[in-house]
Amino acid sequence: MRIAGALLALAGVLAALARPLFGLPAGFPVLLGAALVLWLVGIGTGAASIAPLRRRVGLAALGAALMSWPTIMLFRLAPLWGGVAAICGLVVAATPRTGDA
Repeated sequence: MRIAGALLALAGVLAALARPLFGLPAGFPVLLGAALVLWLVGIGTGAASIAPLRRRVGLAALGAALMSWPTIMLFRLAPLWGGVAAICGLVVAATPRTGDA
């Protein structure tokens, strides 16, 4: 779960910084890649949190996955949505394995 959380946090930071650093035309492939990573890793981590029930990890991972859509659709607010996804990734990475139910 820590690796998935780190991937989510990294993708969130990339999504947050893509537009301010690269501009809109050049930053869109970075946004698209970050959103794809957020979606796939977030859904996978959320699904993996069902068997040994980890509510906090599952909800944070699904939240990061859901932030991938506004990152692409509302690209002018990508720093906001990417920041929220990065925070969700940090929650996934920082949550201990036991005692989460």
